[in-house]
Amino acid sequence: MSAVGAPAGDTADWRPDARAKYLVAILTAIYFLAMVDRGIFAILSQAIRQDLHLNDFQLGLLGGAALAFIYGGFSLPAARLAERFSRVKILSGALIFWSGATALSGAVSNFAQMVVARASVGGGEAACHPCAHSLIADSFPPNRRATAASLYSLAIPIGTLFGLLGGAYLAQQVGWRWAFVAVGAPGILVALIAR
Repeated sequence: MSAVGAPAGDTADWRPDARAKYLVAILTAIYFLAMVDRGIFAILSQAIRQDLHLNDFQLGLLGGAALAFIYGGFSLPAARLAERFSRVKILSGALIFWSGATALSGAVSNFAQMVVARASVGGGEAACHPCAHSLIADSFPPNRRATAASLYSLAIPIGTLFGLLGGAYLAQQVGWRWAFVAVGAPGILVALIAR
């Protein structure tokens, strides 16, 4: 995956080539994995609460604050890194990091460990948008970026839906711990493909 390079000059008849289409497809797949992770936590939260003996406040922290504060705090530094270094390498590394943290969420044994796991997911996911939007901007002319960005954003509803439905199915079949592993592992493969 690399930036294709938006054409200069008149782009009224410009059509994306195979590389540009592949870029949007792989970026959408990466964002899809991030949204699956968020959706699956919501569906697994009651099983996690019972197994780890959590109260409502702790569950609320895990379901939002643990990921959101770190995500928000790391977004600007991730964007600054994306301006200076290879966005593809940053995004691939971040995907491996957050997917690994998702998979490791299945191995936690207490609240503190789950906070670290969820915060790690947020830290990794913080690199997704800066890198993806920058790659799209470099690969599509201004009058074609809206379509590419919209396709990328389709990962939000599709990934959330898959996280909820897939998470419920996985939890029923293999339990909440293995559900996290099953959702985290594909991200590592996608990161290798993306590089």
